[in-house]
Amino acid sequence: MGRNQLFTSVASFAGSLAIWTLMFGGNLVPALVLMVVLLIHEMGHYIAARLVGAEAELPVFMVFGAFVRHEPSTLRNNFIISAAGPLVGAAAAFAMLFLGGPLLVKAAALGLILNLFQLIPVPPFDGGHMTLAIDRRLWKVGAVFVTAYAAVCLMRGDFLPALFVFMMWNQTKAYMDSVEAQAEMNPSAFQVPPLEKAIYSLVYFGLTGGLMFVCWSLGISIL
Repeated sequence: MGRNQLFTSVASFAGSLAIWTLMFGGNLVPALVLMVVLLIHEMGHYIAARLVGAEAELPVFMVFGAFVRHEPSTLRNNFIISAAGPLVGAAAAFAMLFLGGPLLVKAAALGLILNLFQLIPVPPFDGGHMTLAIDRRLWKVGAVFVTAYAAVCLMRGDFLPALFVFMMWNQTKAYMDSVEAQAEMNPSAFQVPPLEKAIYSLVYFGLTGGLMFVCWSLGISIL
């Protein structure tokens, strides 16, 4: 880990925190809660990448999101790195719920929403990368979901999520076209043994279903 990486990560965190503080009317606390929840999620990716031996850089924050640059060499590594963010984030949210207290409960609710949203099976969300090892066609299911989500937001007069979906679409389509081209050129690289695929499916659908159930039982809505 170089000094430039650390500086970029810390500076982007501080800059995003300052912007969110302004967006929350100068209130630092909700902005800090949001950024900490996001940091926990991204550090899950970073730690997993280092554990599987992939090249990885510290998280970079961009106000409305963050990312960890990494170079997974296989579908297995890609799944592990992508799954680690929601898994670590969800575990942290459950720990906050267990500890209790108004602030921690709010942070837990935010963590549950953020990590559930990240499981949508569409790139650039984590779910979009996880499902590559299960069935590449699942991204089309996710595309239907995000389109419906954008439509609901528009009907409510909330244009920002709809604009985000619109901006994301070309990037998503280009990424999946690239994946299909790679799969056509090198089919063996996208072949996953049945038992391994079953494990990936259990992790992905189990985590998604579990977070949906917890959000439903706590009355937390992502819409």
